[in-house]
Amino acid sequence: MRKFLYQCLYFLLLVSVLPSCEFRCNVGEQNEKKERKANRPVIKDGGSTVIYNGIELETHLVKVRKAYLVYDDGQRVPDNNVVDFTKPVKMIVFVDSGWTIHDNQVLLGASEKVTNDAGRILLSEKDLFAKSHTRSISAEDARIISLTVTLTLTSSSERGFVTISFTIWDKMGPGYVRGEYRLYTN
Repeated sequence: MRKFLYQCLYFLLLVSVLPSCEFRCNVGEQNEKKERKANRPVIKDGGSTVIYNGIELETHLVKVRKAYLVYDDGQRVPDNNVVDFTKPVKMIVFVDSGWTIHDNQVLLGASEKVTNDAGRILLSEKDLFAKSHTRSISAEDARIISLTVTLTLTSSSERGFVTISFTIWDKMGPGYVRGEYRLYTN
């Protein structure tokens, strides 16, 4: 468990060192105020998979139990994904099975791409785990994967959204989890 904690802390440190994204956008009139509807949880596979926060998820050979968004402090992101971008947002994916296990170890890769509502790429990382000193993690630790994105808005930014696309893949087998979700400015 300590090893997993150290790996998580290292990953969070690595992600926090990445440069902050910055974007500007215009959507409709400046005075236009539209409320974002809450995303309802999506239940798949006969109730064994629950996905929150409008996360669109596709899997291959990997069984996901749950996926949702939280702030870095653990507080849940509202169901409508409207955030003020003052705190990092973390996607947490709970995996029941599907990773290739060799000597009780799993070797994963993860990529993330952030685009604004105009389609401009703000951040693109091909393999977030490639720079990790630890090549593999325990099979137990690989059951909970989290990816954190930190964005900084300029004071002149207006209402809009960013799309976060991600892939988590098994480097020793064909399994993967990929998808995307949107975060909206308030």
